[in-house]
Amino acid sequence: GGKYTVKITVKCDTSLPLATDGATSYYDNRVNISIIRSDGFPFFNHTFTKSDFKNYVDANYYEHGALIGIILEKVDGENLEFAASVGNPDRSIDDFASLDITISHLGGISIASSNNEESEYSLARFLRCFIHVICRGLRESCTNFQNSLDAFLSSRYLPNSWQAFPRH
Repeated sequence: GGKYTVKITVKCDTSLPLATDGATSYYDNRVNISIIRSDGFPFFNHTFTKSDFKNYVDANYYEHGALIGIILEKVDGENLEFAASVGNPDRSIDDFASLDITISHLGGISIASSNNEESEYSLARFLRCFIHVICRGLRESCTNFQNSLDAFLSSRYLPNSWQAFPRH
C-alpha cells in the first residue's frame, strides 16, 4: 500500500472569457487537481475550467458564471470524490450550481450534478460556499486565500484503502 497526496491549485486566468454578475466583470478560474504517489510519481494531473461543466449547469451559469472552486470531499472505496461550484461571481449573491467530480483509481473522471447537499460532508460544502461568498470578487487575493484553505482541506494523505494506482 501507499499514501497519495492531493493538491488543488486555483488560479484566475485572464485568457478565459470574463464572468459577470450583470454589472461587474470578473476573471474566471482554472482549477488543477494533481494526485501524487508516495514515490513522487504524478499519477493524475488535470486542469478544469468552466467548460468542463457545460453539460451539468444551466445556460446562465455557463454563459455568465465562473468556476468558483473544487475541493476534495472524501475517499469512497477506490474513488476520490470532489465537490465543485460554478455560479454567479458576485460575492454578495449565493447563487451557484454544486457538482460532484469522481476520479477513479484508474484515473477516470466522471462529473454529475450534486444531489447530496445534506450529506455528512456538509462541512466541506459549507466551507466551499463560504469561500464562494467571501472571495469571489477579490480576484488574486481570493485565489491566495482559497489555495491556502484548499491546501489545508485537500493536501492530505489518503488512507491505504485507496492504493490501486497503476504504474505508468
